[in-house]
Amino acid sequence: MPLRRNESSITEIYDRFWQRECKGVLASFPSNEKHWPLNENDVMKLFSAFAEKYPEGCVTIEKRYFHETPKVDKIISTIAFDKWNRNKIVFSVEPRRACGMFYVICHLDVDLMFPVEMIYTYNCNVEETLKKLDAFIKKFPEKCERMANKPFAKEKENKLLDMAEKSIETIVPQMMASTNYEWNLFCAETRYLLSIKMKKHKMVQISLTPKNFANKIPRILSTISKIENLLDEVPFSVDIKSYGSNIKWRKGSGKVK
Repeated sequence: MPLRRNESSITEIYDRFWQRECKGVLASFPSNEKHWPLNENDVMKLFSAFAEKYPEGCVTIEKRYFHETPKVDKIISTIAFDKWNRNKIVFSVEPRRACGMFYVICHLDVDLMFPVEMIYTYNCNVEETLKKLDAFIKKFPEKCERMANKPFAKEKENKLLDMAEKSIETIVPQMMASTNYEWNLFCAETRYLLSIKMKKHKMVQISLTPKNFANKIPRILSTISKIENLLDEVPFSVDIKSYGSNIKWRKGSGKVK
């Protein structure tokens, strides 16, 4: 079984990237404070003041109404970075529920548009969100550049896995074949497990990952020898295992009588 590769599609890679980058842009008031409905005129003033910071035509503000009524449903601010609207940021507010929604449209090899429901907040603090949005916009070109490099990072990661597989599957068997130990090398998707048979029905298992195998392999035989000597000295059965978070540990006083 080979090491597990990064098989994410380009769209999935971009999707995860923007979810991380967009996190925290929307600000909300504390849950114990009620700030809805919002005054639509106040929201428009905040949006207009925000738009004045940018070149003419860069920010557009739109009102959307309930069907055939004068009641405002949403106020939408769209920040476009080119005349073709290929790269843009959208922040919309529903005054009635103080619901803020935010998404990014970024064109590279594919059009990627976040569904509105993916990034939203109730009890939205519009003024604070616009401050965060301003900081987000300043870094947006740099974010797009990093996004463009993500597929290359995937290719590099998979090539490193290829190299790690060949190295581990070549070096470890050669090394163990020169010893008197019985051993087994097994690939467990994200790592290799090298099992070495000891005396007294004991087994040592060493984990080798693509990131640490180069440092671990030269020390395997000396480590095995130390463990074997320790087992010879211990007068009772001993198991050394990894532990999780389900054990309630007690700490000693540090006083040895």
